[in-house]
Amino acid sequence: MLYVADATFLTFMAEIDVQALGIVRPASIQAVLDEARHNLKDEIKSVRMAECVAILESKAAKTDSAFRNLSPVDASLLETCTQRKRECVLVTDDGLLMAAARNRHIAVLSTPAFIEFLAKKDVVERRTAVAWLEKLSVTYPRTKKVETALKNLEGIKS
Repeated sequence: MLYVADATFLTFMAEIDVQALGIVRPASIQAVLDEARHNLKDEIKSVRMAECVAILESKAAKTDSAFRNLSPVDASLLETCTQRKRECVLVTDDGLLMAAARNRHIAVLSTPAFIEFLAKKDVVERRTAVAWLEKLSVTYPRTKKVETALKNLEGIKS
């Protein structure tokens, strides 16, 4: 499975633990990586993040109603995912991008849901996922999503 990330996910994960991106090995398009690097104030984190992200060839977005509320970068990311629909999961915290992806039948997860997913699939230990979620809760705007992910992890063995 290919985990395709937007700039918000990359920024959140780099702030939580830039080494986490090396574990997850997300993919994205160059424009998203540039946007995420711009968001980070720490140059070391920015460089390490760039080393962990596989760059996909971006697909130009069509000019139809599905893209009208998206930034050009998000529209291009959505089109790239559309071309890879069967093999990718889009990881984003952008509500408009989530809705547009779901309308195109692309699997979508928020950052907290993705961290929960990683623990449930034994990609990371439960305690690591909990630590990431606790760090995320400090800056993440939708605290209910973080609380839900933490609660869902309570029943998982370390």
